[in-house]
Formats: sequence, C-alpha cells, structure tokens
Amino acid sequence: MTDTYIFVYGTLRKDSPQAMARLLVANSAFLGPAQMKGMLYDLGRYPGMVRLSDAGRNTSSFVNGELFHVLDPDTVLPALDYYEECGDNFSQPTLYVREKETVFFNGNHTVQAWVYLYNRDITGFHYIESGDYLSYLTDKSGTG
Repeated sequence: MTDTYIFVYGTLRKDSPQAMARLLVANSAFLGPAQMKGMLYDLGRYPGMVRLSDAGRNTSSFVNGELFHVLDPDTVLPALDYYEECGDNFSQPTLYVREKETVFFNGNHTVQAWVYLYNRDITGFHYIESGDYLSYLTDKSGTG
C-alpha cells in the first residue's frame, strides 16, 4: 500500500473550525507547511486554487498550505470529496477536482499529494497575490 498525502490551502487547514478539517486532523499526521505551484483566488466563503496553465498566466506563483499524511484514506478522501463537491455524485463540471500534484515541503523535499483544484471559471474572482488564504483573510479583516 502506498502512502497517501494531501495538500490543503483553505478551509481544511489544521486550525480551521470546519468539521471536515477536524476529520482530516483526526485521521492524518500533520507534516507541516508546504507549497504548490499554482494561483489562489477568493471565491467568497472559501478559496480556489488553479494550475498556472489553467489561470492563463506565465508566472511562478506558489500557493501556501499544509501537508498531511492521511492515515485512513478510505474514510477521509470520500468525506472530503463530498465536502469539496467533487466526484460523480455532483453535476458536471464539479466545483473541484482532486488530483495528484507535486508539493514542496521541509526545504527541498517533494511529494506527490492529493489536492483539490478549482474546476470552474475564475473570471471575476479576486486573485490572492500572497498565495496564502489565512494571511489574506487576516489582512482583509483588518486584524493583522
């Protein structure tokens, strides 16, 4: 059996009050901060990340998030798929798609990890230049 990793960048991060974040934390080992090449957008109540090529920009942007080693993927991944409106049970195109991507962590280490990529048009959504949803929320609320 291969190890299962997941990179999260928004409402699934370890300090999030969301129930699905609690499920992830309870059934995974937190490995620490991580980054992935991509672009991050404010979709309203949550963020969405797209690949650089999908964003139509030629840049070396990174999205900051957290890496987890999922200890119980048979429980966690279906629950997260449902939370992210991802999979055959949802109308197409789904809100997100879960795909394996290269994630950078702990210096120069890389791992192939699952990540939820936004699967719809990003036109009209605000680009989060910092690539960090939590710091963006802090700045946006004026509490930082």
